[in-house]
Amino acid sequence: MSARGALAVAALVASAACTGSTPDPARPSAGRGTLETHVVEVGGGAERRVAVYLPPDATAGTGARYPALYLLHGSGADETQWPAIGMTDAADRMITDGSLPPIVIVMPDIDADGQAVTDAVVPWAEAHLPVVPDAAHRAIGGISRGGATALRLAATRPYEYSRVGGHSAAVPADGALAERLAVWGGPIWLDVGSQDSLQKRVGLLSSDLEGHGTVAQYHIYDGGHDRAYWGAHVQDYLRFYGGSGGVDGG
Repeated sequence: MSARGALAVAALVASAACTGSTPDPARPSAGRGTLETHVVEVGGGAERRVAVYLPPDATAGTGARYPALYLLHGSGADETQWPAIGMTDAADRMITDGSLPPIVIVMPDIDADGQAVTDAVVPWAEAHLPVVPDAAHRAIGGISRGGATALRLAATRPYEYSRVGGHSAAVPADGALAERLAVWGGPIWLDVGSQDSLQKRVGLLSSDLEGHGTVAQYHIYDGGHDRAYWGAHVQDYLRFYGGSGGVDGG
């Protein structure tokens, strides 16, 4: 992995329970993780905000390390998009009821290229967060443009991620991405709304993958290209990322 040089937290901007500052009387505090925001140096003097979800008990000082899930936002959004659509609340519920293994979720603010995720954010996370530092315990996914970036990063050598998800991914229609993903060979999730203008391109990627002998989990759900659609499926996404043979190392 490149650019694993001097990477540090520039500032700790905020820290709060992921369910908000007001405790939920219906749930014990032990069932809530924490949501933090860090500022991370990504090279060339640039900095990026990174939201981090830590599962319940991650700050208990046990020394435990967890699989890492890197989630990228869509165009025009930032590191707050995934928490805003309910991802961290869903992680709390699913970890508490045992349907998801405890994981750390890293949600960076990225540019269109997104290479800083692999080159800077992953090394920073593995130096500063309680995550297992290997590709077998590292997954990546994203929304819209971030989904296309996640798919591209997963298919880039050296391979740094065990599974990848593209949620309404704004993927190219040239077939090259499918070929690279097929060579990579990890589990792939694709979903898109039935009213989304990207449905044709996402469907073509799924078909191209089949042509290369790789079958993605491809889902067309009711809805469009908006936060209501993605928020309705965060639990589906987490089930995939927490599945055996991928982010949990099973």
